[in-house]
Amino acid sequence: MTEKLLALAMLGFAVALVAPGVSRAQTGTYNADTPADPATESRLKDLAQELRCLVCQNQTIADSSADLAVDLRREVRAQILAGKSDTEIKSFLVARYGDFVLYKPPVQGNTALLWFGPFTLLMLGGVVWWFFIRRRRAAIAVADTVSPEDENRARALLDELPPKESLPMYGLIGKIRSVPGQRDVLASILIAGTTAMPGCLSYVVAADSADPDALWVTEVWESSDAHRASLSLPAVQQAIGKGKPLIASFGERFETRPIGGCGLVAAAKSA
Repeated sequence: MTEKLLALAMLGFAVALVAPGVSRAQTGTYNADTPADPATESRLKDLAQELRCLVCQNQTIADSSADLAVDLRREVRAQILAGKSDTEIKSFLVARYGDFVLYKPPVQGNTALLWFGPFTLLMLGGVVWWFFIRRRRAAIAVADTVSPEDENRARALLDELPPKESLPMYGLIGKIRSVPGQRDVLASILIAGTTAMPGCLSYVVAADSADPDALWVTEVWESSDAHRASLSLPAVQQAIGKGKPLIASFGERFETRPIGGCGLVAAAKSA
């Protein structure tokens, strides 16, 4: 029994030694993941520098660690071991993947876009930029050109403005809402209490056409100081006291700087 077991073990060991050679002889293939002799690896290295990784950003299969680059290196090693020349190997890969697999594809009709496309796009971009700059400069030149008629019109408008010393006027536009039904009473109180105010060039009380309880007061003063001083006048204080119970709320309020207009220039000069 022991002798039979020993014989079977020796037979299995012999089969294990012979099987890889038999398998390689039957299939004719080579495990490309196993480094070959130095000459083969040198050819592989040179060829890998001439082949492009199809899934990488401008890398050769020698520089890439992508799965496809690994598969291509394995394929090239197998082709070398099969006795194929460099030209035959590259022709095989071009037939399978197209000219793009070559890192420096030949200049021909189907590769012209690869060679000249970037330069063409760069030239087109330069032409578009040149036209853009030219049109922009032309537009600026037109904008900077003022006809004599436009210049005379602008000077005439400037001449119509009041002298500089009369400009620092102060304007105020405000909205007041009265207690319902008391707008007219409130308006009469405001008008009566502001008949004599030093420095006041215009004081207008107007009814809002959309709101039956709203008034708009538009004031123009010689200066903001004149307006502030008017608030302490007895007549104004009396008007404020009478009108306060009739005021429901204050609305929008805008401060302005009047420049001129009908009646304002004459009022400013007479003051």
